[in-house]
Amino acid sequence: MKVIIIAAAVVVGLSLLGWIAFSNSEGTASVTFDKEKAEYETQEAVEKTENALNAAEEEAEEVYQEAKDEGEKALESTEETLKEAGKETQETFQDVKEDFTSEEEKNKKTDTTKETVESNS
Repeated sequence: MKVIIIAAAVVVGLSLLGWIAFSNSEGTASVTFDKEKAEYETQEAVEKTENALNAAEEEAEEVYQEAKDEGEKALESTEETLKEAGKETQETFQDVKEDFTSEEEKNKKTDTTKETVESNS
């Protein structure tokens, strides 16, 4: 039963496309299949599908390239930010080192002064 329904659906579909024509003349019923129309429309559908696939491929390539370019820009920006942060960290470290060295020198002078005062007393 399913086969009959499927076959009927195919025949109706093909007749709606104009590939199959039914005629009844002079007491003779006939079914005509328009092979040329079927071949032409099939080829047309294949070409349209190929064109759609090519367009989709080109668009996908463009999207990929845009994403790649944006990723490279983000990477460059991140590298620049890291370089700047590294410079700032190095400058801060240098400032702290100078402050520490300065404090050490003050402490040494204070110790020397204390020793001088103690030895003079």
